[in-house]
Amino acid sequence: GNRDIVQNGVSGLVAPIGNSEALADHFEQLAAQPQNRERIAEAARRRVVEHYDLRTMVDRTQSLYDELLSERRPSGDHH
Repeated sequence: GNRDIVQNGVSGLVAPIGNSEALADHFEQLAAQPQNRERIAEAARRRVVEHYDLRTMVDRTQSLYDELLSERRPSGDHH
């Protein structure tokens, strides 16, 4: 979810649920500070590519399945 993906102040800005004033403040900050906006956008892109792209997620899921299956198999049973 968003809490896992967004690092507040690094790869995005987080506002409390229902706090439209905080959200508006974030938009004003991003509009007034283009360099900060670009830094956050680049960090967000990098984080998604490194941690959440399809190939990474498939590899992590496969590794988890392999680990769980190896824990269930008796030693020497490779079926």
